[in-house]
Amino acid sequence: MARSLPIVSAAVVAASFLSPLVLRADGQLAEHSGPGGNHFVQRAAKLMRQHASVSAKFRQTIFLLDEHLLGNGSYLQQGYGTKAQLRFELKFQLGDRFVSRQQISDGQFLWLRHDTEAKTKLGRVNLQQLSQAFHQGTSQQAERELGVVPLPAGLADVVQRLDSNFDFESPRPAVLQEEKVWVLEGRLKLERAAELLTDEKEQFHEGDPRGLQSLLPHLPAGVVLLLGQEDLFPYRIEYHREPPDLNGGRPIVVMQFFDVRLDGKIDPLVFSYQPNDVDKLEITDRTQEYTQRMAKNFGFLKRQR
Repeated sequence: MARSLPIVSAAVVAASFLSPLVLRADGQLAEHSGPGGNHFVQRAAKLMRQHASVSAKFRQTIFLLDEHLLGNGSYLQQGYGTKAQLRFELKFQLGDRFVSRQQISDGQFLWLRHDTEAKTKLGRVNLQQLSQAFHQGTSQQAERELGVVPLPAGLADVVQRLDSNFDFESPRPAVLQEEKVWVLEGRLKLERAAELLTDEKEQFHEGDPRGLQSLLPHLPAGVVLLLGQEDLFPYRIEYHREPPDLNGGRPIVVMQFFDVRLDGKIDPLVFSYQPNDVDKLEITDRTQEYTQRMAKNFGFLKRQR
């Protein structure tokens, strides 16, 4: 049965990006007692992979000093595992220019496209090869826990990578635009930071999060994730320059979803990928890259050096 979850209107979403996030506590909401934050994030990723379909719109804002870039996007997902169909589209306007990104899966290939005024990049992931690598490198128990071979794209992949890269505090209840949500704050994992800093490990001081950020000026050191209390859908994701509890400042990137519809019918034709200019583009095979990334997220196969 389809469920429509219009958590906020488009107008409210647009306004919320240009002002601080306002959450109110509610005395009627029960405090969470049980598994920690990463357990919630893992559950959210698993549930995203189990929906028969997902349809949503979203806005993404990137804050640059006193300016911001606002992008509009749509998200469609249908089916399960590497056979799942996916269409993720995001477009930013930079003055009179546009920048767009696409992830499209037809169940056979995952297409990755990035368009700018100067250049178009087109990559492709062979999902059958990726599925074979997953089966060869993971245990039957791990496969049962995941339920399906995961598609290395889409919202489930975003949430899975949050779990892999951040340590989350226990969730706290709040209300966002009259919708009950769980708020989870995460810090970049120290071992993940050390892995990224292969050339500067001697400078790495694990007890100083501000020092950590000075070594990672291009990466978020903190994240705030808002999950629906009933469905654990990731309605809002904020990436912060510093761990959120250090300064409570403005995020550097925000994604917020609205007009969410779960388990409805989607025309399968929208997942076909037939670009008019594909014969003019060089297609990069990114199967190995995505296999290694998935191995890291799910703990199978040894990372190649």
